[in-house]
Amino acid sequence: MEPYEVWVREDLRHGDITTVALRLSGTGVGEVLAKQAGVIAGLEAVDPLWEAAAVRTTAVVPDGSAVAGGTTVLRLEGALSALHGRERACLNLLGRMSGIATATARLGAQVRTLNPQVRIAATRKTAPGLRHYDKWAVVLGGGDSHRYDAGCGILIKDRHLSTLGVTEAVSRARAYAWRPPVDVPAWAQRSFAFGKVAVEVCTTDAAVAAADAGADILLLDNLDPVEARVVAAAARAARPEVLIEISGRLDPQTIEAYAATADVLSVGWLTHSAPALDLSMRTLPVAGAP
Repeated sequence: MEPYEVWVREDLRHGDITTVALRLSGTGVGEVLAKQAGVIAGLEAVDPLWEAAAVRTTAVVPDGSAVAGGTTVLRLEGALSALHGRERACLNLLGRMSGIATATARLGAQVRTLNPQVRIAATRKTAPGLRHYDKWAVVLGGGDSHRYDAGCGILIKDRHLSTLGVTEAVSRARAYAWRPPVDVPAWAQRSFAFGKVAVEVCTTDAAVAAADAGADILLLDNLDPVEARVVAAAARAARPEVLIEISGRLDPQTIEAYAATADVLSVGWLTHSAPALDLSMRTLPVAGAP
């Protein structure tokens, strides 16, 4: 079952009794409006939802566009029953993706005043079943998708290190004959983490050992800003090209304290707590209605 079929079924499995009771028929034109300023994301993603019901879609703005409140972003033309029946599924996905894209763009602008080179990245803390769309929204907001899934890069965490130790774990990871998955979107393949070896570290000794062993990325997770600066400095002194990724409890209130230290700021808040963008759909006069 295609994702859009799941979205529609959860809302229409008992039918749209309002449209049926009002005996609405014929064709109509719908317009989706952004009720507040933000970055629009998901216009391409909702196309299959409408195409399956023979509704023609016209994107008024490109995905990833910054718009003002009141902007029409999508026009629809087709059966009135389809416009009303599929409106909520469309708005739910567009609102979620646009909210994530908006938050990504705003966080990026916030931290790049402190570090113009720093990247904002997603994590895998996404809604079940919506991983593809959540990460796509981050990219449309100007961020990095990070690992698309657990097969798109190696991330050695403390639970792995407790068994092997840093040097042995990195050595095994570097020796692994990784092959890129064939079904990963192009935008995900451009991630800084795609096909790389990352190691979670929290001490200078571990950071230096991982850098010396050849880790591409050092993940500093849940360190305070001072600790992060100390560990990052030690790692860069050992191997300047290693990337420093910082994550853990990052949000608009805390992120600036880490901006100058990091090459990448990975923010779970984007996909588990960013507010949806407020959108609505209006239906214009219809042809063939009773």
